[in-house]
Amino acid sequence: MKTSALGTAHSSSASMHDCHQIIERNVLNLIGHNSVWINCPVEEVWPYIMSPNSWKHGLKLYHRAGNKNEAGEIFAALLSAEDDLPKLYVETVEVVPNSTRSIKIYCPEDWSLSGHSSWMLYEKDGGTLLEYHVYSEHGVVKSEWDQMNQHQKIEMQRQFSEENNRRFRDELAGLKSVIEHNYQQS
Repeated sequence: MKTSALGTAHSSSASMHDCHQIIERNVLNLIGHNSVWINCPVEEVWPYIMSPNSWKHGLKLYHRAGNKNEAGEIFAALLSAEDDLPKLYVETVEVVPNSTRSIKIYCPEDWSLSGHSSWMLYEKDGGTLLEYHVYSEHGVVKSEWDQMNQHQKIEMQRQFSEENNRRFRDELAGLKSVIEHNYQQS
């Protein structure tokens, strides 16, 4: 018997069974930790964190409820403003001005939690270290998932993680360029 960090006792075979069940879920995990150094004060960076539509690629966030720029604000994540079918819902759950913005990500069908992400800013010597952390999962159509062998599932997961983390790095690099350019022009 082994004891987990939560104090639950389980045998090795039960642990392997639990692991197998997790692997067989038809989801892709997205875990990312990215950062960029921006050569300007945190006050110049913060407005972009609160308005990511100006620099993030893909889905755009449209206000649906709650006070803007505060914890509790709800967004629909859409392909465009004309789209009426949200791909996700996003809730701002933490706002510490010039420091931290954290969001929860929900599935549109049932509001089940899909993940969360945070932007964290650290100012030093007139510059800002911006970190972006994301932990989420994205469903795969069960019939497609069931048609894949284990190797195909692992490869799909690898590609999904690689593509999204590349996108995150590209977004942060683009953001750095825009902020530093705008800062130098002011």
